[in-house]
Amino acid sequence: MELSQRLTHALNNNLRWCQTVAELHNIPHEAQASLWRSQQAMPTFFPNLVTLSPELTTDELQNVLPQSGAYFIKDSFATMKLEGDEFIKLFDAQWYCAPALLDHGKQQSGIEITEVIDAAQLKQWESLWRGEETFDRIYTNAFLDNKATRFFTASDGEEIAGITSFYDAQSIGIYNLWGNATLLPELISHIKPLYPSSMIVGYGDEEEVKRLQSVEFEALAPLSVWGRF
Repeated sequence: MELSQRLTHALNNNLRWCQTVAELHNIPHEAQASLWRSQQAMPTFFPNLVTLSPELTTDELQNVLPQSGAYFIKDSFATMKLEGDEFIKLFDAQWYCAPALLDHGKQQSGIEITEVIDAAQLKQWESLWRGEETFDRIYTNAFLDNKATRFFTASDGEEIAGITSFYDAQSIGIYNLWGNATLLPELISHIKPLYPSSMIVGYGDEEEVKRLQSVEFEALAPLSVWGRF
């Protein structure tokens, strides 16, 4: 199976995003030709293992899985069949992208875009994204010193939305989209000029993909996420 350039950018950006999160939490990890995996538990919402090759089989994957304990797998090509091994499919999603030259238009007046710049703002941003007041933080203060990762909020009166961008020197990954969907194009319009020659990539469920298609994003290929609790 030959991967398209756009899908390769999406896969690579997400791999580097997972690697960065592991490193900023001091979690050892390793990459092989067909998969990436952490060697300790990852923060909430992040996988322990990401498949990197469509040629990897379910049997080959099962041979490297721990025998017990909570474990989460991002099946990047939606090809694994893990039912019956205590895993359940948590959700299906789609990789997506927007071309580098895509023009999202000018930002609407009255909408304020802000970027997280200090520890208090970062904690508040994560609380708004998660909808919780008490939690083990994913985005610790170490992320403020990581120049590839940025957190943005858009507000229009009482309406608010947020997004994370991750630049891997090839593409811009967008993650953690939350809040009022009508503000999402404004956040993307703000991020795009920061990296003008790079395509935007990411993944999301059917609802997220539909929202992004309205601003000319393109669905690329399916993926699945599995969990064992």
